Amino acid sequence: MFYFEFFFFFQRWSLDLSHAVVSRAIFHIDNVYKIPNLRVIGNVCKTNRSTNTAFRGFGAPQAMMICETIIDHISRDLNIQREVLAEINFYKEKEKTFYGQTLEHNHIARIWKQVSIFNYFILF
Repeated sequence: MFYFEFFFFFQRWSLDLSHAVVSRAIFHIDNVYKIPNLRVIGNVCKTNRSTNTAFRGFGAPQAMMICETIIDHISRDLNIQREVLAEINFYKEKEKTFYGQTLEHNHIARIWKQVSIFNYFILF
């Protein structure tokens, strides 16, 4: 699979933390999924509006929602259950992220199994 993502963030009229928000979003775009050919470009666009910098999630929740939406669209296109497609593409222990971090103590498979046993994801 090949995936190319552009991010455009509005910096507003003053220097704020928009560049840090873009960086954080880029590092979270893959969420928990191995996407072998991922390329992400983030851009900050200066506007004439007042500053309204992100707080709390700082770009990460938005990036992860983009990834989950992509997984949802792919599962519909391939006519595969969303949960099955997600599980197939989870990062495995010792795999490297697209930015080169080796994953150690990766608990996603264990947590997913626990959630699946109790069908918690059906409730949400």
